[in-house]
Amino acid sequence: MLIVPGLHVKIFAMHDASSRTQNRIRERGRKGFIIKEECRSVIALGNSPGVLLMSVSDSEQGRDPWIGWLPSSEIDITHWED
Repeated sequence: MLIVPGLHVKIFAMHDASSRTQNRIRERGRKGFIIKEECRSVIALGNSPGVLLMSVSDSEQGRDPWIGWLPSSEIDITHWED
């Protein structure tokens, strides 16, 4: 899938994803994420490729949205469908 900033997506953890990645998706991804950026080398991820995401559910509930990086190798991204 082409990763485009601003796109509303659903994120799935790969079978070998870290517990951090699995937890973020479970805790913050109920209504999907908005892609903010894709980067080939993210310092916070040990210079691995990653995707910067913003949670939709937090924004809809009036809370500050979670914004954070998830490793590209640990996630599968698909279009959000209502």
